[in-house]
Amino acid sequence: MDKNILLITFIFMIESITILVAVDVSECSKVEAPKPVHVDIKGCTEEPCLLPSGQNAIMDLTFVVPNNSDILWAKVNPIVFGIEGVFELPDPNVCNGLLNGYCPVDQNELLTYRLEMPVLKSYPQISLSIKLSIEDENRKKISCFVVKCKVVKE
Repeated sequence: MDKNILLITFIFMIESITILVAVDVSECSKVEAPKPVHVDIKGCTEEPCLLPSGQNAIMDLTFVVPNNSDILWAKVNPIVFGIEGVFELPDPNVCNGLLNGYCPVDQNELLTYRLEMPVLKSYPQISLSIKLSIEDENRKKISCFVVKCKVVKE
């Protein structure tokens, strides 16, 4: 009986560890915002993250809000050959993608935001970096990270 309990506990611990695996992302340069506490990019455990064309890239990021804010914004910048561009998100309002909590947000609140970005079939198969920033109501960055990715055929 004790062996069965030990085995079940061990299996549960292993499954929990697997769930907590996150991508190790880089901090943004030239910015005062910390990287998120946790970043989970669906289907990715190490860089470069593969982004299949014709599908949505799904990222869950957990971050701490440094101050009260009525609204939060997501900003995505693809970086190709060192040149930073702008990616127009279908819904940049972070409040609409919160998995826990709601806006307005309070100082020191721990939030998890799910970002879904379309990866169109028309995108070229290319390696790039994606910079993702979370901004407060005054457009001040409160969290920021960079991850290496590669667009691939679905």
